[in-house]
Amino acid sequence: MFDSLEQTNGGLTAKIVAKDYVDHFDVQKYEGMHGTTTLSTAISGILADTGITAEYGSTAIANTTVSKSAPKDTTKRAAIHYFAQAACATCTLNREGKLKIKPFDISAYSDTLTLDVMYDEDVAKMSDYINMIRLTVSDEYTDPATEHTYWGGSGLYYREMENDCVYTGNGQTVANWLLQQASRRVYFEVKTRGNPALELGDTVRIITRDGTAYLAVVYSQEFEYNGGLSCTLKAVVGAAS
Repeated sequence: MFDSLEQTNGGLTAKIVAKDYVDHFDVQKYEGMHGTTTLSTAISGILADTGITAEYGSTAIANTTVSKSAPKDTTKRAAIHYFAQAACATCTLNREGKLKIKPFDISAYSDTLTLDVMYDEDVAKMSDYINMIRLTVSDEYTDPATEHTYWGGSGLYYREMENDCVYTGNGQTVANWLLQQASRRVYFEVKTRGNPALELGDTVRIITRDGTAYLAVVYSQEFEYNGGLSCTLKAVVGAAS
């Protein structure tokens, strides 16, 4: 299924644009309110009547308490992101229309990327150094509005983050988890020949020019077909192997 089709060269060339299932949630609003619920209940409400089902990494994640006080004008896509983050979990959608909410984890790798399938040898990158997270949690549905701040880590290099769907009883845990994720500084951005069997959240083994092998979790794939298939893949490192 695709969203648009553009033909050129008398119909000999076609440009097809396809988007994921939840892309349409970018124009649908989530109605926030004061109060708490469980993660699974919040997600079920967003996915109702879509045909998309949710799968959780554990019962504990599904039952995590979250706040319903998402900011006004929050889209449903953003709300899904907020709720998953409030449960200290990652969120991906597979091609079968299943939303997977689970911890960041390195699993058995699904593919090995070597110089034979990579177009560029310099694929390793490094994000900014972060040693502290300042997490702000607000509730604009109370009178007067309330705000809580949680600090994860310590130091000068900190990042400001906001998530009003974090239950205040879990605020410190979420701040610490966010710092842990920000500490994963090494990631890969590589153009490959493309493997359509890979899903977001899969683990790949990437072997660099010096022979070092890394296990990394895929978080972005952009496929292009122009007489041949290629893919720009992004993956964050979890471990060396």
